[in-house]
Amino acid sequence: MDEGLGRPDIAMGICSAATKAFEQVLNSVVLEDRWGRLDVVKAGDGVDMVYDVAQELVDLPPEKCVVIEDSLAGLRAAKAAGMKCIITPTAS
Repeated sequence: MDEGLGRPDIAMGICSAATKAFEQVLNSVVLEDRWGRLDVVKAGDGVDMVYDVAQELVDLPPEKCVVIEDSLAGLRAAKAAGMKCIITPTAS
């Protein structure tokens, strides 16, 4: 992720369904000093639409987007948005 954040030719965003612990989620992925390089979408309870909103923010067609996901709900949302998805299962 750090390498991508350092490249101006790669659009990057972070989406999260976390509401109360969003900054903790964000810090686990990227350090605070790089937050400004990300397009951020907080989904709250709207996980079904989060990738549609993110795709509009980065202004790319869905087929050019790749989602890295750790949940089945997120995988379904990414696929429904027409995006490729890499699933990284976690214990939670």
